[in-house]
Amino acid sequence: MKFRGIMAVSLAAVISIVGIRPVLEGKKYPVKSDVIELAARSEFVQAASTLLITEQPADQTVKRGSSITISVLATGEGLQYQWYYKKKEQTSFSVWKGHANAKETAASNDTWDGIQFYCVIKDSAGHTVQSDVATITFAGEIRITEQPQSRCIQTGEKITLSVKATGDGLSYRWFFKKIGQSSFSVWKNHIAASETVLPNETWNGIQLYCEISDKFGNKLNSDIAVVTFRQNESDEKPWQGLKLSVLGDSISTYKGWSENNTYYTPSKIPSVNSMWWKQVCDRLGAEPLVIEARASSCCAVSNVSWTKDITPAVDDTRCTNLHKGNTDPDIIMIAMGVNDFQANVPLGNWDGHSELSSDDTGTWRGAYANTIRKIHQRYPYALVFCLSPWYFVRGNCTTVNVNKHGTYQDYEDAMREVCELLQCVYIDSNNFGFNRQNYNPQTFAIDDKMSDGSIFHPNAVGQEILGQSVAAEVESKSVGYINWLKQRG
Repeated sequence: MKFRGIMAVSLAAVISIVGIRPVLEGKKYPVKSDVIELAARSEFVQAASTLLITEQPADQTVKRGSSITISVLATGEGLQYQWYYKKKEQTSFSVWKGHANAKETAASNDTWDGIQFYCVIKDSAGHTVQSDVATITFAGEIRITEQPQSRCIQTGEKITLSVKATGDGLSYRWFFKKIGQSSFSVWKNHIAASETVLPNETWNGIQLYCEISDKFGNKLNSDIAVVTFRQNESDEKPWQGLKLSVLGDSISTYKGWSENNTYYTPSKIPSVNSMWWKQVCDRLGAEPLVIEARASSCCAVSNVSWTKDITPAVDDTRCTNLHKGNTDPDIIMIAMGVNDFQANVPLGNWDGHSELSSDDTGTWRGAYANTIRKIHQRYPYALVFCLSPWYFVRGNCTTVNVNKHGTYQDYEDAMREVCELLQCVYIDSNNFGFNRQNYNPQTFAIDDKMSDGSIFHPNAVGQEILGQSVAAEVESKSVGYINWLKQRG
């Protein structure tokens, strides 16, 4: 333990030593009269200070929003305390007004992450000492990095249910609900992040999720995974006969299928069967209904020259016209965002809890949320999937994926948050094997790069990989609801 104190050495002690008449080799040395006179003057005689810190303020890692107690222990006479603080973004310490005790407890807020404190202690003689600096850090919030996946299995097949998360001191507890049960129950003795089990006949249609806790008492529930049994050959295609519509930009257009601002033609991709949404339908057994996709379109309203004449996806004429005649879509896929980023559409600040303004159509968050809201109102039974924006920078291009309002990741994170808040299924379209080095005209892309080296449009091979990957994602994430849709007819 460190000790800090101020010790004033008494001149009397010095004088007592100097005033001794030592004998050296039989000679006597007289005492200096000026030293003796100095010792006699009381203002130069000062007792040793007893001010000493015996316990320093300690660094702490705490739960966000919790009360925090910070303290210091010291010895001395008539001690007075004053605390000082400095927040992470500040360059100097300030007086922590109203906090003048050895021990202080206060409620933290979001600005306290990384805050630093120290205490100045003063005794009755006027001596002061400063404590060590203590730092308050908020515990990292639990974040699920890999959700449990729904499975369609053969009778007698073992399955593994797993979840991956980050956090401090994580523990796991699984819950289940079988068909006919009204609530979830604890899955006893299943407390690992990964559990392998052999389902019995009662498991068909069972729902499971994992509750994750950290050492600070925070809890987070995973997505629900559904386990169904594959009974016959027709179950190999879980979307058999269901109708799929797409709301998208140029990456989803194809001549004869999308009516406005079509980018893909037979000269670029010879067959519509290579388009990503057709790959999804063919693999899962669904049927394309409406492909409401337009090249250069944003989701939000934009005044940028190359977008302002293209009707945005948030407009009623697009997001509520995904049906054909009296046939509504069972599945809707939204594949937007590339052009919003390129057009510097503001990120927006809708928090997902405040009332959503129907007028907020000029920001990324607001427009995306309003698009989903309108889709839900017009097609209340449709399952909505949200594909993250598609964007690549060629090779070793030095251009960073950033615009006037943030990074590309900021836009993707905002979209994912809105998607999850409004209870849609999020799919990461940028995690299917394409990267800066291989995404080129010789492999997966059409050679139409922008001046900064960015490439948007996959070729036939790229479209097929994208479609197969999306199909695999949605197949595992929607088994339970898709089965309900089929039963509903």
